[in-house]
Amino acid sequence: MPAYSIVDTGGHLRLVLLCSMPASGTDGCVLAADDATEAICNDATVDSDGRELHVLAASVWNSLEVAKLVIGGMVPVAVAVLAAVFSRALRRAENRQWFSQKLVEKRIELLTAALPDLNDLFCYFTWVGNWKELSPPEILLRKRQLDRLFHANSPFFSTSAIAAYDAFISALFKTFVVPGSSAQLRTGLMSQHGSRVKAFTEYWEATWDAMFTQEADQTPPDVIKERYQSLTAALGSEIGTQPAPKEALR
Repeated sequence: MPAYSIVDTGGHLRLVLLCSMPASGTDGCVLAADDATEAICNDATVDSDGRELHVLAASVWNSLEVAKLVIGGMVPVAVAVLAAVFSRALRRAENRQWFSQKLVEKRIELLTAALPDLNDLFCYFTWVGNWKELSPPEILLRKRQLDRLFHANSPFFSTSAIAAYDAFISALFKTFVVPGSSAQLRTGLMSQHGSRVKAFTEYWEATWDAMFTQEADQTPPDVIKERYQSLTAALGSEIGTQPAPKEALR
């Protein structure tokens, strides 16, 4: 195995490699390490004993080695930073998914309470379904319950859903008729489907007649159906059962 020795020769370090030469049977190769930045191999000389001296100029710490060390140190740091960024992004995505799931669950809870009353209003004003079983005070009560539900929980609904609800309700009721009075129903006592007074399954109070608007303020059933369909489409999009409507009726 080769043997080395370091020799100071007047400000230059020389690395002496002792090796066996086949021609002379002696050893003596010399490597010189000065402050050059490249390794240079010079021609050799042979001494009287047959030793061949090879002089190499080499840098102990050259720029390439420094760069290797810097890059080698940066790689673990970069990997750690990327791992932290990925982990944070993953946590944000999981949080968004959890929030979206909880929001949909809350909307389903609210709509479960709202849909029966919405359907009763639709039936009463379009003269279908159970309209004969409902009284004007019951219709107003359903409106108040729905107003409370939608507006008290408006942060859980999109603006388009709230706008669709307001458009539907405005087609059914005339509000602010007289200060302190209840809203009036935008429908009549008579239609091609019959008389509300006669068809009502219980006793009809005479004072209820004033709860209906004049014919000029009444909303045609076709308009009510259109508003109701827009509302149900908007509510369906809130829980992902239908695509979001392009435009909410206002």
